[in-house]
Amino acid sequence: MINLRVLSALSALSFCFVTAPAAAVTQVNASLTVKSTDIGYRIRVGYNGFVNETLISGLVAHTIFTLSSVSANNRDWKFAITQVANQSLAPITASRVSIFGFDVDKTLSSASASDTIFSRVSLNGNVPQIGPRLDVCFRAGGGGGGCASGGGGGVLLGQASAPGGSFTLRFAAAVTDLKMNNFFVRYQSIAGTNAGSSGVGVATYADFAAPFPEPGIWVQMITGFGLVGVAVRRRRAGVSLA
Repeated sequence: MINLRVLSALSALSFCFVTAPAAAVTQVNASLTVKSTDIGYRIRVGYNGFVNETLISGLVAHTIFTLSSVSANNRDWKFAITQVANQSLAPITASRVSIFGFDVDKTLSSASASDTIFSRVSLNGNVPQIGPRLDVCFRAGGGGGGCASGGGGGVLLGQASAPGGSFTLRFAAAVTDLKMNNFFVRYQSIAGTNAGSSGVGVATYADFAAPFPEPGIWVQMITGFGLVGVAVRRRRAGVSLA
């Protein structure tokens, strides 16, 4: 006689296997610590691409943000969107970076964006293929709230956003140092793979660098070095004549 308890347990176990969700994309620990005094410092992040939890060759992007100001009360941190670039290449024939976002280690009270492309903001949004909700994302178009859809907007394959945009993070309390992690981008309108037409990218690297001198400063420095060289040569010439 079949033991009904065993049969019931096996049936439940079988049901669990059938209905268990696919494994989420694992995010890379690429945390960066930014201090409130790091004005002008650049955060550069590179991303891979997954479609239906499958790593897709050729689906790549990068973002560059620059800390431009911190308010006197250390609650409002403003970042320039220096560049969002869609670097996807063969076999990918089309793609669109429609969202970018990340986690922070301090409590956000709000966020805002001023950008011609990434102007919509969501907090604590669900990102497809990534398990936990992430703190903040910036979307390129409609498609509802959260961090799932950027509507029809974004940066197309081989293109990059123009500089001039920015986003501001407002914190619940004063912040003197900020850890940023779990950077991601959302891809849509993908062509060139049979895996699907939308995906997500997680950080493959993240670096933090001091600001580069402006072109005008470089000119001044080169001119200064040149004048110093001329003065040294004249001094040597005077010594040899004596």
